[in-house]
Amino acid sequence: MLRYALFSLFLAITPVLATGPTDTKQVCASKLIGVWEGQGGCDGDLTIRADKTFELKGYGPGGDTLSGLWHIEWEGQKPTLFLVDKQPGTFYGIMRLQIGKLDKQNLQITHDKSERLGEYLRSSPKK
Repeated sequence: MLRYALFSLFLAITPVLATGPTDTKQVCASKLIGVWEGQGGCDGDLTIRADKTFELKGYGPGGDTLSGLWHIEWEGQKPTLFLVDKQPGTFYGIMRLQIGKLDKQNLQITHDKSERLGEYLRSSPKK
């Protein structure tokens, strides 16, 4: 009876053990792909593409546009989104954004330098 209980417990946790950081990063990355509309005055609109490029329009108090490459790293309990601006020598350089919430419609990030919360809603496709 005890063996059965232990074996059942093993089977129950095996899928959890099989999902490693790489799988989790891939799932997170696939959820990020799309167009996100910033909900704050300086958030801007963020486009994340499957080819690992991004564009951020209307960002910051100056309404700046950034573009470049993105990737995800898993740091501690939460994933971190890195946006690497392709314009060398700009103020932004590499943006490190901690992902707090990510689902089909919502993205919440915390900016590493300012600890300011950014909130985004997935944009509906334009017709």
